[in-house]
Amino acid sequence: GPEGAAPPKAGVIVAHDIFGGDSGRHKQLCDTFAAAGYLVVMPDLFREAYDPDEKDLPMWKLPLYLPKAFPLVLARGWDNGVREDVQAAAAFLAARGVDRVGVIGFCYGAWVV
Repeated sequence: GPEGAAPPKAGVIVAHDIFGGDSGRHKQLCDTFAAAGYLVVMPDLFREAYDPDEKDLPMWKLPLYLPKAFPLVLARGWDNGVREDVQAAAAFLAARGVDRVGVIGFCYGAWVV
């Protein structure tokens, strides 16, 4: 925000889809929320386990990617890492004075909400 402006009191946690935070418009959405005055966190729910060469896949490659992606999803369940990631994101926001938090998720990330 502008220099000297009060820190945001509201935050947003963004839960990405199965393709990770680098895919689609996730970062653009985070920037939009931040421009509106929110402090935004998008945890990497797969901990960089996906192939960085498979960002922004064209639709025709989805049938090739999904069989590799599903084991990642199953390995990172709510009780096996995702809860801790979301709690860490909330703690990050709280440590910066955020007292209201919204969560938005896309496709895979929607169940986090």
